[in-house]
Amino acid sequence: MIATVQHDGHNLVAIPECGGATFAKRLDQLTDRVKEVVELMTGRSIATGDIVLQVEVPGSELAKQAKAARAAAERAAAEAAVSTAQAVQVLRRNGLSTRDVAELVGISHQRVSQLTH
Repeated sequence: MIATVQHDGHNLVAIPECGGATFAKRLDQLTDRVKEVVELMTGRSIATGDIVLQVEVPGSELAKQAKAARAAAERAAAEAAVSTAQAVQVLRRNGLSTRDVAELVGISHQRVSQLTH
């Protein structure tokens, strides 16, 4: 279910599927409000995960891009952590000192010690 949000000091939500509308002061309150309206007007239960809010305010596209970029950065950081740990293990097994591994991998020698113990 898609609900369209317009901001005019409050967040007004149009719910075309049931012909209803609601509002909330904050965006994080809207999903529950939409759920209540749909259930009251249709008599059927709906999961909050089935509600998609389309926010139509200036800058909302930039917010979506920023959110996607942060998610990509988090995935890259997780991959870097795995690669770093693997590299440290292999290099230490091949006899390199903690400080040499640190220099090669680009982390502190203390972090190398943490990853090998």
